[in-house]
Amino acid sequence: MVAGVIDHVAFSGRGLAAAVAKLKGKGIAYELRRLPAYGTWQLFFHDPNGAKVEIDFDAVEPAPA
Repeated sequence: MVAGVIDHVAFSGRGLAAAVAKLKGKGIAYELRRLPAYGTWQLFFHDPNGAKVEIDFDAVEPAPA
């Protein structure tokens, strides 16, 4: 894949566990990170067109199973 001008798009979300479950259920590869300084969860995956999507979740959200 060749990257364009935009690396990725980012959104704020709620319901981390449900979002991860949905991606798993659809067989979509993802990466989940937690920012050390803030605890914010960052969920990354690619949309059907290959664009990288980031959804940020509040630090108080529990870790997904």
